[in-house]
Amino acid sequence: MDTTRLQNHFSFGENWQSFVEEVEEKHIQQAVKSLSKLFPNDDLRGKTFLDIGCGSGMSMLAAVILGASEVNGFDIDPNSVKATQTLFEKYAPEGTIWTVREISVLDKESLPSEKYDVVHSWGVLHHTGDMWRAITNASTLVKEEGLFLVALYRKTPLCSLWKIEKAIYAHSPGFVQKLISLPYVCLYYLRILIGGQRPKDFIETYNNVRGMDFHHDIHDWLGGFPYQSVEPSEVVKNIEKLGFQSKYVYDNCKGTKGFFGTGCDEYLFVRDAKINVAK
Repeated sequence: MDTTRLQNHFSFGENWQSFVEEVEEKHIQQAVKSLSKLFPNDDLRGKTFLDIGCGSGMSMLAAVILGASEVNGFDIDPNSVKATQTLFEKYAPEGTIWTVREISVLDKESLPSEKYDVVHSWGVLHHTGDMWRAITNASTLVKEEGLFLVALYRKTPLCSLWKIEKAIYAHSPGFVQKLISLPYVCLYYLRILIGGQRPKDFIETYNNVRGMDFHHDIHDWLGGFPYQSVEPSEVVKNIEKLGFQSKYVYDNCKGTKGFFGTGCDEYLFVRDAKINVAK
């Protein structure tokens, strides 16, 4: 493992470990609901499932609940690997076939030799520092006629400023992170109030596609470095060049200007065995 590369990353794994300690059934059900939206036609039933950048392992667990025959995950962060292990030891149904390993998607020589029916990477590849190489490497793990699901940050006019903020936050001690997060959270609460909702009610009913709660999600957003973002048309064009056909794009970021950050658009592709991709 390239420890220098990991040192340049935000401590996503520590955040996931903290979250897993607080996981409740409602978080799992939210993750299941979000994953079933992306694979609505019982697409995971009996399939092998790989989660790249597995974080807490919540998407892997949701895939199990939705009928995947085998789930596998890997992450560059050893704390994320531990978080996934903790989650599965506590919540995975008896007899679940699962593995989790410490691997970087950028390290092609260390990637699994197997190919999978479904390869999933939600909100991860834009944090590698080399998004397009990460996407290319991830795509090689998809079987012929298999599914490839990625979620990537939408580019906004303020992304360059957020990249600076994230670099500072990710490499700062805890008290500096709190100084950065306080005005952001206060402005977020003000936005909620203007929208006619109480912040307390909003936080209690907060739904994140990975099941994460509000405060862990804020920490994840502010510290998410490295950071890249991209326009949907560019994603579709480049992944189709890798031998895939686009099944759908979930446009989750209409009208996003970037003041409070950005969101992830979700893309599902199917590997087309008829396309001969030049090596």
